[in-house]
Amino acid sequence: MRRVVPAVLALLLLAPAALTGCTADEPDPPAVEHTAPTDEPALLQVRGNGFVAAGQPVALTGFNLYDAAATPAYACRPSTALTEQQLRNLFAQMRDRAGANVVRFWAYQTYTDAGRDLSAVDRVIRVARAEGMWVIPVLEDGPGDCTTDPAQTPKLRHDGDTYYLTGYTQAHGNTHLSLLEYARLMAEHYADEPTIAAWMIMNEAETHARTEDGRSALVPFAEHVGRTIKDADPNHLVTLGTQANGAPGASGPDFHDIYALAQMDFAEAHDWPHRHGGPEHALPGMWTGSPSSSVKPESRPAAQPSGRSVPAIWTTKCVPRSTQAPTDISCGRPTRKTPTATRSTRPRRTRCWSGCESWRQTCATPDPPRCSALGDRPPRRVVDGHDPHYNGRAIGAVHAGRTH
Repeated sequence: MRRVVPAVLALLLLAPAALTGCTADEPDPPAVEHTAPTDEPALLQVRGNGFVAAGQPVALTGFNLYDAAATPAYACRPSTALTEQQLRNLFAQMRDRAGANVVRFWAYQTYTDAGRDLSAVDRVIRVARAEGMWVIPVLEDGPGDCTTDPAQTPKLRHDGDTYYLTGYTQAHGNTHLSLLEYARLMAEHYADEPTIAAWMIMNEAETHARTEDGRSALVPFAEHVGRTIKDADPNHLVTLGTQANGAPGASGPDFHDIYALAQMDFAEAHDWPHRHGGPEHALPGMWTGSPSSSVKPESRPAAQPSGRSVPAIWTTKCVPRSTQAPTDISCGRPTRKTPTATRSTRPRRTRCWSGCESWRQTCATPDPPRCSALGDRPPRRVVDGHDPHYNGRAIGAVHAGRTH
């Protein structure tokens, strides 16, 4: 039986400059002085329960820039679109100032005209290659942002929550291809591109649907799409893309069932400790408060897969923590100089996922609880409304398991 052993390998301190959106109409800023990368990225691989590149261990540290592939033809939110020079400046800043080596971005059909125009994805890859960084393209969106029609329609509302059972084999919403067809197309096209660290099938997959034998529908879904990608592209890693922490169909035993699949090379979780009810839903190995916090015994999976050791990517929203972290995630504020620095006692504002017209409002008693503390003031770059998918989340690598 596999025992989950937590070990945080890397976190990212987000700089204010990285959180400031620019419109596509603005002139390009002056180019920053770029520190030349030592080498172009090599293909990322899994060895044991960690990542390696060119035979050397790799700790992935990076950030989420969801609209990196925005163009004048399509941008999820026009105010977040960046020119190629702005992209390169941002990548270089995050690499040089925060040690970033990977960027996660959305490569949905809406950004590529259903695979007929890959220039936007090519641009992101070109910039990342020039800065010596990897990218993780995400192929589809679970919450329904920037891809489905009507907007903000999550996949678990598709035709009675059947998307992960059958819907992914058909064109959905305003897309032109099924996810299965699109995944195959993208995998074939970029099979030999070493700048791609991995394919992420979904952003935050979740569902209440179960198979006849009681498994989460995400298990056969991940197996089918993962196999399709690997048949077309045997070179790159593949993961499903989950948030865990109580998300239906992707937490606890379901999480382990998904990432025990041979088609899944590493696990991925988003640290949204308040979105699905709080830290009592934390996965073993997920840091949701203090670095020394432990998971309640009753929240541990009853059954864990054996025989495979799977590394994990951990993505966190920049939420102030209750204690000093190994590297502070501070939403653009400078890190505290000493672990004993006193945090302000003023009431914190909250970012609410539902029940609020804008992030400026405070939800005192959200139902269900979907608020996260943002500290004494919000970060400089936020998205209007209740959409949680904004630029500036950090990516860290976590050892998700070791065979014992």
